[in-house]
Amino acid sequence: MEKKDYILNDAQIRQKLKRIAYEILENNLKDKVVYMGGIGERGGLLAKLIAEQLDILKEIKVELFSISNQNGVQLSIDVKKLRKQTVIIVDDVLNTGKTLMDILIVIAAQNPARIETCFLAQRSHRKFPVKGDYVGISMATTFQEHIQFDASNPKKLGVYLE
Repeated sequence: MEKKDYILNDAQIRQKLKRIAYEILENNLKDKVVYMGGIGERGGLLAKLIAEQLDILKEIKVELFSISNQNGVQLSIDVKKLRKQTVIIVDDVLNTGKTLMDILIVIAAQNPARIETCFLAQRSHRKFPVKGDYVGISMATTFQEHIQFDASNPKKLGVYLE
């Protein structure tokens, strides 16, 4: 097993998620509820951790749902609930932006009040014109390098470059 050189350790990740929660609160103070969808398992874990921080602040109610993009975009929520609501899409790493574009098309069709995006890490090289509204760390990488989020141990999260 090769040793990973972590860019962010568990404590740093949790600090960044706390900061992101405060930014979400600050930008959505007028909302009573926000709908937060995590992409896949890792995005779902991050959405849950951010929602826990927002729950501590007791200013905004968070409705969590999951997003899958395995065989077309699937949401674990009745999409009609997203109409005229603030929707925050959460994932671990923004790479090319293709997954996010696919999801944005589905969610935008529901006519939400606002769509925001949140990523623990984002690369500066993308193929699609998307960006993270809330980002833990942004890195310039080569096309060969990949940022990985290690959530194999939920009590010891990490981000590393591969």
